[in-house]
Amino acid sequence: RGCCYKKTAYRRRLAAMLRLASGVAWVAICVEATNTHSGVEHHELPHVTEFHGMMYDSGMIPLPPSFFFDIAHGWRDEPVFNPKVHLALEMPSGVASLDTFELEPVPVGGMPRVVDQGQSSLAFTAPFKMFSDEGVRVLKAIVQREAKHAHRNHRNVELRGLYYRSKFIRSVVTDPTLLSFLANLAGEPLYPHFLLMDAASVNFGKVTNDTVIEGVVDPWHFDSVAYVGVSLISDIEGMVGGELQVVKRRRKEALSLIYKTKNKVAEKDLLNVKYARSGNCIFVQGSEMVHRVTRVISAAEPRLSLVMAFQPANVFQPDKSVLDTWRNFDK
Repeated sequence: RGCCYKKTAYRRRLAAMLRLASGVAWVAICVEATNTHSGVEHHELPHVTEFHGMMYDSGMIPLPPSFFFDIAHGWRDEPVFNPKVHLALEMPSGVASLDTFELEPVPVGGMPRVVDQGQSSLAFTAPFKMFSDEGVRVLKAIVQREAKHAHRNHRNVELRGLYYRSKFIRSVVTDPTLLSFLANLAGEPLYPHFLLMDAASVNFGKVTNDTVIEGVVDPWHFDSVAYVGVSLISDIEGMVGGELQVVKRRRKEALSLIYKTKNKVAEKDLLNVKYARSGNCIFVQGSEMVHRVTRVISAAEPRLSLVMAFQPANVFQPDKSVLDTWRNFDK
């Protein structure tokens, strides 16, 4: 969606990516993709192992000339994005690896570099400052302007398409300063996810018992993209609930634990992460860990979480996109 158009740069990058896989590899992908319970073991797919050791930075894909709704090319009622004004990046106090799921100080120089088609060791970060107060104000105003386009899907209430609808938000997620900062936490260069409809979205968590899934804003899941940054842009002073809850196991083991315990995972196997203040972000390799957001019990206003999706810049890294997720969102 949004990618069948004639752009020379786009066609060149798309052709390069398509050449990466042989016919056998595509069959393997289709077979592996049927394992919807625990996801695909991406790094074991034949086309990944076949091209082991190769690297190529794809570059960011361009905007299409048109879409299913108007693309915001101008700033409209938004200020021009300025990272010195709207960002306030601070290194997190800790990061958790997939090996321990315990927060530890960030290594000097960032997380270990991802080599070839290797996997990042990042599980998730402690909350860290991402946006300034002015940045939060602008983002919140944009979300309020676009809230009429939010949709109640099979999981939650979500506002999608912000990469198209807002030049300010598009400038945020493509900002070199932000991408370089997140690359140090991931251990590899990143771009916004190429499924631009969901490169930036907002989840709404109201103070209510009427959630799509009883008792939670967002149920147990692993993300349908490699990396996700989630920043709260609503007033969370005094908020009760709305916390990120993580199962302290790798994806497959975590899903098995949830199934075996009939969704009654012991407290010792869970970790609750609070955002602490508006403008803070938690950055996760969500494709490799299982997490959810608890129900908002009380808050000054609805919980607004800006969800930013990212993928490795190296086209030879396995694509962890789960397109079935967005097919369900589009129903």
